[in-house]
Amino acid sequence: MRRIGLVIVLAVSIALAPLVTGAQQAGKVYRIGWLAITPPTSPPVQRQFEIFLQGLRDHGFVEGQSVIIERRYSEGREDRHTAFAAEFVQMKVDLIVANSSAAARGPADLDSALKTIASERPDALWVHLVAFPFRARLLEFAAKNRLATVAQTSSWPQYGALMSYGADPVDLQRRGAAQVARILNGAKPADLPVEQPTKFELVVNLKTAKALGSTIPQSVLVRADEIIQ
Repeated sequence: MRRIGLVIVLAVSIALAPLVTGAQQAGKVYRIGWLAITPPTSPPVQRQFEIFLQGLRDHGFVEGQSVIIERRYSEGREDRHTAFAAEFVQMKVDLIVANSSAAARGPADLDSALKTIASERPDALWVHLVAFPFRARLLEFAAKNRLATVAQTSSWPQYGALMSYGADPVDLQRRGAAQVARILNGAKPADLPVEQPTKFELVVNLKTAKALGSTIPQSVLVRADEIIQ
């Protein structure tokens, strides 16, 4: 039986922490606390954030006019994540949009996890919800140890992982913006249903497959949303 190494560092699913009460007030400028892992510097992350802003605009909330977004980035550090959340509460923002909280917590934990994986010599590495600041280190480790790496978000194969399969992050941002708008418009958070992803994407990096000496079945390739040559 083949063994698969598993690393869990940071969840990245969108969570909403509402602080607003009552219906939307005419002329009021709402403040949203945006707590993410890294700044939107790469094109994929920039696109996701733009989709979120566009989603707000579609519901009548325009940044700089009817809404102000306070941005904070934890860089994968749990202590900063917690501190920024407390700061938002002190600032009395109307709502917090967060990329969840840290789990396996910083570079030291990653070092320990990689040491364990290297000693067990798995055949593949499943990267589950890992913070982007650790991506380069993990992919370097995977390449050195010739591990076929499968991740949850499409940005990973774009940087060298073998493939990814998970919820479409753009769709998540769009739906997250709709939930934010509903809350700012007066909906009670407790009345909002918990949503699950409905749109998924599969990305395959054939260049990485060739480097690993692996052959991706045609049955997988025909189902891929994107193939990186």
